[in-house]
Amino acid sequence: SIFTTITTSITSITPIITMRVHAAPRARYSAAGGHFVARQKFLAPNARWPGSRPVVSAGAEGEQQRKDEGKVKEKNAVIILPGLGNNAEDYTPLKRTLVDEHDHAFVEVLDVRRVDWLRNATGLVDRNYWKGTLSPRPTVDWYLEKIDSAIDSVRAAALAAGGDAPSITLLAHSAGGWLGRLYLKDFAYPEKNVVRFVSLGSPHLPPPEGVIDQTRGILTYMEANVPGAHQKDVEYVTIAGTYATGVELFATSASLSDRIVGLGYKQVCGSAAVPGDGVVPLPSAHLHGAKNVTLDGVYHSPLGADADELAVVGGYADSDDWSDDETGPGSLAGWGGGAQRRHVRARRRWYGHPEIVPSWVEHL
Repeated sequence: SIFTTITTSITSITPIITMRVHAAPRARYSAAGGHFVARQKFLAPNARWPGSRPVVSAGAEGEQQRKDEGKVKEKNAVIILPGLGNNAEDYTPLKRTLVDEHDHAFVEVLDVRRVDWLRNATGLVDRNYWKGTLSPRPTVDWYLEKIDSAIDSVRAAALAAGGDAPSITLLAHSAGGWLGRLYLKDFAYPEKNVVRFVSLGSPHLPPPEGVIDQTRGILTYMEANVPGAHQKDVEYVTIAGTYATGVELFATSASLSDRIVGLGYKQVCGSAAVPGDGVVPLPSAHLHGAKNVTLDGVYHSPLGADADELAVVGGYADSDDWSDDETGPGSLAGWGGGAQRRHVRARRRWYGHPEIVPSWVEHL
């Protein structure tokens, strides 16, 4: 496949991961995006997410609040965009969670099979692939057309149910992120009514100069032609995890899995010693102008998730010190590898785990 930057092999061969959970959510200010960014943690089993129980005040205001709460707010229809190597079935549990637990009536998963990704091999015949200046189209047109079909399908379902054509949220996982952004640029005509774009662990930014773009130029193309929150009438939200911290390949006293994670991160952002979700490093996962949310202790993929295993905590500078105030998303400032490590029992919970979804579902 031409999209080796996603390093899907890491997902299946990394047995030891890095996990860090803060005692309470904190917030930091994003100068680039101009808003506060929530720092959140995942829920303990059977826990109620903070703020999920409405507060009802007394008197006339309380009565009005109760009336407002009785109204059913129409939620956006959601189109789930699978990541590289994934198929539609990988996201069935996430779809079920959104429908059953969070009252999203219309949720459609893009009809993608694993074999479909072989279509990307057509890019190999383009000389720009070998020059590292590949443009995504027409290589990925098959995926963009599937997004178009899914939106038409969910709109038809809503109309058949007697409702209005719904507003659409694109919920993109991994490589589905830049594919969704490309769709918004080239396909999302006004009548499609796509109003929100939410990415989960997506590589958005190209590597720095001097590092080979493993997408053979596609992420570089995206930054040049579809930078940041590109569509002014679409709200962008990027969700990123800090689950595993990589180390340099030849670092002493480091585990093989930490080195593999670091190698993957370095291919994407140019540095190994940064946190990320085990596949996509944090510095690459946020966009200028978007609402950027970082979740501590969240793993990248539904494949290989939920495994009980020995996890590593620490190994990098305090992530709360990181901000894009001076250097913006993509900066490596604030990250390091000097902290002491300790071991705990933990589980891999990916972005779509039922205990993680409440931390970001409000953005849909």
